[in-house]
Amino acid sequence: MKDFAGKIAVLTGGGTGMGRELARQLMAEGCSVAMCDVSMKNMQQTIQLVQDARPPQGAKITAHIADVSDEVQVRRFQTEVARDMVKLFFDLFL
Repeated sequence: MKDFAGKIAVLTGGGTGMGRELARQLMAEGCSVAMCDVSMKNMQQTIQLVQDARPPQGAKITAHIADVSDEVQVRRFQTEVARDMVKLFFDLFL
């Protein structure tokens, strides 16, 4: 995929390391990101880094607590992302 603008990415481990960097790069390209991690504090740091870089208008980022080794938490993350991203879609295009 060459153009991420207007797309939505779902990623795990967005609070640190490669997940954080992927979130930063996707947002810089205009892609909205729904990320999960076990640490809200770390995800808040990722969000701050993204916002400091002034992402393109319309790109949004959401943070969700989820341990990917726990199926219940992953399913809750899935539900939250579906809810948040549907709302994002309608906010952008209506």
